Amino acid sequence: MKIALRLYYTGGSALSESARTQLKVLASKFPTVEFETEEIDVILHPSMAEEDGITATPTIIKFSPSPITRVVCDLDDLEKSLGL
Repeated sequence: MKIALRLYYTGGSALSESARTQLKVLASKFPTVEFETEEIDVILHPSMAEEDGITATPTIIKFSPSPITRVVCDLDDLEKSLGL
């Protein structure tokens, strides 16, 4: 199985760093799953954030498998929020 995720974050904020770490932890919990992750700093790439309708960071979007899921800011139970 392959899971495609995109993380939008803001620079080096504490919440954003926590989200980046949580993505790595999540991937380590499922060693047989291929995680395709993309990390986008909205300060450096505001147009990408605008295209995906990002209004708050951190935001994680799961593109596959369906359905598309968004998790905004509260990433405490990322695994459950993404339906994994």
